[in-house]
Amino acid sequence: LLAERERRRAAHRARGLDGVVPPMSAIQIYKRHCEAATGERAASSGVAAEVAELLRREYATLSEEERRPFERRAERDMHRYQRQRRWKRKVHAAERKRAAAAALSANAGAAGDEGGDEGGGE
Repeated sequence: LLAERERRRAAHRARGLDGVVPPMSAIQIYKRHCEAATGERAASSGVAAEVAELLRREYATLSEEERRPFERRAERDMHRYQRQRRWKRKVHAAERKRAAAAALSANAGAAGDEGGDEGGGE
């Protein structure tokens, strides 16, 4: 389980998603709701796959009205995710722009030093 979690984290870092928690689906939110109601976590029970399947079946039997709160929360979480991704992209773009400007400045300074030595020696 820990190796799988580390693999996912590495994949997120490779895609540039580090630091932004992916959005939760309505079923995931329902699962958390059930865990909070029972006071037990499905992952700690040792039968996580069976519990997840039972929760999926139970969620499928919910009426549209019963599902609505979970779907609204999932939609809000998707908006949160998109907002954080846009912010992250802006931050990374600003960092790249600053780095490029610093590199350009350093190159211009080095070129100016070389040019100044040649011009001053004549």
